[in-house]
Amino acid sequence: MKTPIKHHQVIHAGWMNEQETSKRGPKGGILADKMGLGKTLCTLTSMVHGKLPARSKESRTNLVVVPKSLKDQWIIEARKHTIQPSSDGMLGLGAIISYSTESSSEAQMLIFEGADLVIVTYPELCSAFKNVRYPKELADASDKDKEKFFNKSVRPKLPAIFRFKFRAVYLDEGHTIRNVDTISSTACHKLLSKYRWILTGTPMFNDPTDLYSVLDFVRHPTVFKLTFKGFKTLYKGVENSDDDKINHEWVATLLHETMRSWTYEDELFGYPLTIIPDSVTSEHSRHLSVPERAIYSVVYDRLKELALEANPDPGPDGEKTYKFVAGLFMVLRQMTGHVLVLRPSTFKHLTDDDMRAICREINRPPVRDPFADDYIAALLKLQRSTTCTICKKRTKYIRWAVCHHAYCEGCLTEIMHIAAERGRADAVCELCKLPLGELTDAAQDAKDDKPKWLNDSGKAIPSTKSSAVVDLVRKWRDPLTGDPQAKVLVLTTYKESHKLLAATFEEEDWNFTALTSEMSNAERNDSVSRFKLEPETFIMLATSGVGGTGLNLMNAKYLINYDHYWNEATEGQARGRIYRIGQVEETTIVNLTAEGTVDDRMKEIKEEKIMNIGKV
Repeated sequence: MKTPIKHHQVIHAGWMNEQETSKRGPKGGILADKMGLGKTLCTLTSMVHGKLPARSKESRTNLVVVPKSLKDQWIIEARKHTIQPSSDGMLGLGAIISYSTESSSEAQMLIFEGADLVIVTYPELCSAFKNVRYPKELADASDKDKEKFFNKSVRPKLPAIFRFKFRAVYLDEGHTIRNVDTISSTACHKLLSKYRWILTGTPMFNDPTDLYSVLDFVRHPTVFKLTFKGFKTLYKGVENSDDDKINHEWVATLLHETMRSWTYEDELFGYPLTIIPDSVTSEHSRHLSVPERAIYSVVYDRLKELALEANPDPGPDGEKTYKFVAGLFMVLRQMTGHVLVLRPSTFKHLTDDDMRAICREINRPPVRDPFADDYIAALLKLQRSTTCTICKKRTKYIRWAVCHHAYCEGCLTEIMHIAAERGRADAVCELCKLPLGELTDAAQDAKDDKPKWLNDSGKAIPSTKSSAVVDLVRKWRDPLTGDPQAKVLVLTTYKESHKLLAATFEEEDWNFTALTSEMSNAERNDSVSRFKLEPETFIMLATSGVGGTGLNLMNAKYLINYDHYWNEATEGQARGRIYRIGQVEETTIVNLTAEGTVDDRMKEIKEEKIMNIGKV
């Protein structure tokens, strides 16, 4: 190794090699050190220590499966920390390969044979596995029969990555496979290797049943013989059992045999594992503005009614009810970031009474919100009906007045003719009595892809949370009371919230860079480099699925979680981007909360999961 290894990393690297040489199994395990404590370096140390001589007939090649955003980082880290092998090939790591589909299957086999380390992403692995199908007659077959069919009839036709037997397979951010029904999980389980490892700082996201897939992957002797249903039965007992019948101790024993985990609170030889300045996590709570509260409340009531009307009888399995509730939660979660980020179809369900109730609440004295008119105008446009205001008929040949009320061609011609007979320059709306103004048809409306949270002047209509972000950044970078050089990581869950904040930062004339799932690896790497190297670029705006895992962003001392997460694990992953070995500044993590919204329920769900996982 080029890089000196810390004591706690040596201990876990030694444990990894002990697992691989153990006779009792599993031949691998779960390395669950908390984010930023050096799982990558520990893993590379284990690879180098376990390296076989060139003359060995066994495979020398290691495979690491990573999220898309971490592929280049893994290659850089591997080359940075390991020495190039000497002539006998026993030191360091030799060829480090980025997986590519450009070569033929036969050529890939040769490439794998000549490499010490191959890096592949989960999407690349899923793409190579996507056409796997089982015949209908195997639908009710046992897992053993399905596996036999797969190895005999399916595997020989798959790309080389599923036919080559690696020395070891490592799943970085291995919690990715926790859902047994996903293609990511299935594809990873079908990889061939002597040793199998899960690398994750958060092995459990929602509850201990998340462990089934990862324990099955590492071939734990007990779990490998069980189905997911069998695992749940042994852990939870019969469905709806009392909590005191849940077998937390059994799961804890499985982990004791299979997992090792250092935390920041651990000590070694009477000293902390590493010295990192303190990190403070806090909730920044605000009430929604009057326009937001009025819109949120009415939409919430309307969606709840629609869900009950569409699904009055959920059935014994409750699956339909779950889907409706999950859908409702998603809509409400987005609205806590900004009530106007939703699709227009959501607002089409609002009635005229709903609209009047919203407007009445927004206009209620004594103090009127400065953005009240912007919210009302945006809402009217979102709720525009395709039913003619006069004849009440629906038609695709519809036109909208400036007031957003709809008219069919026939009725529009008639009222304009009447207005002309009476000597009026412009007809007035039959409903609100305002001038019709410049009319818009469906074709023009379809071309208007401008976000509804932009007002007529093209400015972002601020929300409670977007205003909170601006206030916090200004406070932290205040020349007198803050640190004008401070850098901030802002994470959002939804793309529309990401766009809203990007527009807000542009209006503030702030230099920022972004990370999204649509960006290529080269674009992401460039974005991260700019954030790290350019002093004037002080905000990284990222979606949590891309910027919330794996990345090293220690040059930021502040983190804002714009949306609440379903579990503490995701929050911990986000925290680990800035709070990790090498951080020299005190760090601050802020979770934004819109009081009196679904955010409150999200916090309750998270606490329930923390308690359940804590029992294991």
